Amino acid sequence: MKAGYYSVLKNGKVQCHLCPHECVLANNKTGICRIRTNRNGILEADSYGILSSVNIDPIEKKPLYHFHPGKMIYSVGGYGCKMI
Repeated sequence: MKAGYYSVLKNGKVQCHLCPHECVLANNKTGICRIRTNRNGILEADSYGILSSVNIDPIEKKPLYHFHPGKMIYSVGGYGCKMI
């Protein structure tokens, strides 16, 4: 799947703008996140639609804890960098 938030550079390179790492990727290279790859000058999101975890959690684990205290929330997670 074609990714968003990137710029096309010279010599077939692309620069990703999704996170603060701002990776510059040559053709067939993957970013520090391990999920965005330059394929012939187009940045692709390799993990699009793939989940690594699915769970029902107490809302107190989320930044929404004040919204509906005591309720449960459906959580999903994906692969790749968490920008830390």
